[in-house]
Amino acid sequence: MLKIIIVDDEPLFRQYFVQSTEWEKFGFEVCCEAKDGLDALEKIKTCKPDVAFVDINMPFMNGLELIEKLQIQYPEIVAVLVTGYSEFDYARKGIQLGVLDYILKPFNDEELGATLAKIKKRMSKDNQEVITDDAERDIVVLTKAKLLATKAKEYIDANLQDSEMNVTKISNHFYVHSSYLRRVFKNEVGKTVSNYITDTRMQKAMELLTASNDTAISTVAEKVGYSDCGYFIKCFKKYAGISPGKYGNSNR
Repeated sequence: MLKIIIVDDEPLFRQYFVQSTEWEKFGFEVCCEAKDGLDALEKIKTCKPDVAFVDINMPFMNGLELIEKLQIQYPEIVAVLVTGYSEFDYARKGIQLGVLDYILKPFNDEELGATLAKIKKRMSKDNQEVITDDAERDIVVLTKAKLLATKAKEYIDANLQDSEMNVTKISNHFYVHSSYLRRVFKNEVGKTVSNYITDTRMQKAMELLTASNDTAISTVAEKVGYSDCGYFIKCFKKYAGISPGKYGNSNR
């Protein structure tokens, strides 16, 4: 039997979903339910589902955010979006994220059966490609690590202005242990998370300093995550060997 988790913030819909079909007839069983993305990540640790039916609109962590987390932490789980007609554009985005299928509310037994058949086909294909060799298993682990490192870099690049950004905050965002993130990041990127944050901030600061004569040093500092302008100047001089003001004047 393939195990399913149903993730939806509406208790009545979860109840309806559980009772909507004879799961065993299709080779499935509902192993657990979750009321939002955060709850799902906790439940998955213990019930270890093969398939996740995920609603899009939920509090705390929506369906698309959950699917992004699943790709990193549990890439073997097959995800299916459960969506209303008004959320169709989000469903298409889910397909881009790697969702196997989406099913529109309200659905009938025939539509659900078609989706379950698609899941079985995917799982059957995956089972035929089961990796038994240790070296090949290592490739899967490395691929997962590479994805985490890439996502962490993207998160850092998009949040340079966050003065409180650090390894702990990033690892919490991706629901992984900080020591695991440190190890994976260093192996994949070639530098520590802290060094990458500093390097990226300084490169962005250099870009801002040379872009305009009117940009104040304090503004540049804030845009790259330094709330203390004096500390930013000290860090910049250590990194570039020259003060921010002189760097801007000599490179415009």
